[in-house]
Amino acid sequence: MGPGQQAAPRRGAVRHRGRRRPVDVLAQDREAVLLRQPHRRRPAGAGGGQPGRRRLPGWRNASKEGPRATVVAVDPATGKEQWRVETQQAAGVAALAVQGRHLYGVTTKGGLFVIDRRTRKVVHSADISSVSKGFAAMVTNRGAVYGVSDTTLYRFHPKTFAVSTVVAGINGAWYSGPHLNVHEGLIYTLRGGNLVAVDDRPAH
Repeated sequence: MGPGQQAAPRRGAVRHRGRRRPVDVLAQDREAVLLRQPHRRRPAGAGGGQPGRRRLPGWRNASKEGPRATVVAVDPATGKEQWRVETQQAAGVAALAVQGRHLYGVTTKGGLFVIDRRTRKVVHSADISSVSKGFAAMVTNRGAVYGVSDTTLYRFHPKTFAVSTVVAGINGAWYSGPHLNVHEGLIYTLRGGNLVAVDDRPAH
């Protein structure tokens, strides 16, 4: 290795990129815009009964009971609904991602659901609250779906949908919920207050 060269990171290795804010890029499915009915974060100033703050309407479902995490596909050209799936989750959607024929969703209570976009049926559900609870973000990279929560960077197996921890204790210092992005095979997110690049090469 010559002067100034960097060694290639090992599998799952983390490269520090300094204290920079990564760009949050949203991906749109080519066939349909996938919408969700989330359990939304309280807007700034909404408060939770704290002195000097007021509660604003609309930051959570109006009804205390009923379906959560309803997924709706909308034609991006016409704006018309194509289909919807009631996922029967106990909380709203924190993040969505598409890999092949499957749409992955994670809820704010740590529920995972996977929808087959051809049959429009939920084909898998699981409790992943050990790695993801609260707000989350997901992307697709190297044939797998990755997610990040306030505490953990994790990955789903593309066939079994089993969840694996990629980086534990990532504890990103986000002020608007966790985010992650992908560039040239590397996954970018925060660990603490530092922007990091994670090189994970799943064997599936």
